[in-house]
Amino acid sequence: MGVNSVTLVTMDQDPACVFCRIIAGDLPSHTVFENEYCVAFLDVNPVTDGHVMVVPRHHCGEVEALPAASYAGVMEGVARVSAGLRRSLNASATTIGINNGPDAGQVVPHVHVHLFPRTATDGGASLHAVLRAKTHHSLEEVSRGLQAAIGADFAPT
Repeated sequence: MGVNSVTLVTMDQDPACVFCRIIAGDLPSHTVFENEYCVAFLDVNPVTDGHVMVVPRHHCGEVEALPAASYAGVMEGVARVSAGLRRSLNASATTIGINNGPDAGQVVPHVHVHLFPRTATDGGASLHAVLRAKTHHSLEEVSRGLQAAIGADFAPT
């Protein structure tokens, strides 16, 4: 898959960012999918066979700052890669995750979505295994605070 196979949208890139350098073709990768908003390639330190990262072409450190069109294009890539992983590796499921910020384990400060092909017998766990249950506030209290932080334009259903 070459960069010339899609119509690219001009995006901000950081020449010091390893993912921007992969997207620009300055570093090698095993690219498995691309569209105008994202590139998907195999992780060089895979947790499983088929461990893929879907990376927006727009350099952005955290999900909250990613432009809506880029986010939609990345999620299209996630869906396509997930389906491809199931078919190509006979996976019955995929685990999809984003480490959003250094405290969440994000090492490269460029948004990226990890996809891991899964089977019933792989010995892995769900995303709920990342943290031990440790809550300090009621659901109602958290809900009110979160709704206020999201903004007045949010109307809960």
